[in-house]
Amino acid sequence: MKSAPPRNALYAQSGGVSAVINASACGVIETARKHRRQIGRMYAGRDGIVGVLTENLIDLTGESAATIRALRHTPAGTTVSVSTSRNEAADEVEVIVADDGPGVPPELAPTLFERFVRGAGDRGGSFGLGLAIVRAVAESHGGSVTLQSPFGEPPGGARFTVRLPARTVAGTEASQPAPTVARPA
Repeated sequence: MKSAPPRNALYAQSGGVSAVINASACGVIETARKHRRQIGRMYAGRDGIVGVLTENLIDLTGESAATIRALRHTPAGTTVSVSTSRNEAADEVEVIVADDGPGVPPELAPTLFERFVRGAGDRGGSFGLGLAIVRAVAESHGGSVTLQSPFGEPPGGARFTVRLPARTVAGTEASQPAPTVARPA
């Protein structure tokens, strides 16, 4: 017996963006991805139900698992941007992840890159390993990771900068800076 082709899925929730809605969206999307035989593309209504009614949809199919997991930890209304650049003078590349969220509490900053460190009230189901892994990977390649918080104007949010030695693979040209990508949460 031939199986039915996968059908698309649509996620939307009313009530405005909030940490609870972001966490539930993450759960729905992750669950849908576990059923790829039954679910083809995954869409979300921009601005929830309003997006569905106005046919303003976001195709989530190409989003990375890391981006979807990040929803779980993103407060309402936060914008996250990612950029890369090459510093020729220092012969290094930078990956910068910045947001305009609440920032990192000053008392947490000194231990933020240690294993099992989580912010007070973190109910996202994490183990506090993500930033420790980022630091370990950066350092294993001769690089570093730093935090600047608060960041921006007005002060708020956080900026994480990963610096790695620039290396050009024989037979290739040095990479060009990538454009900045901003995705509202």
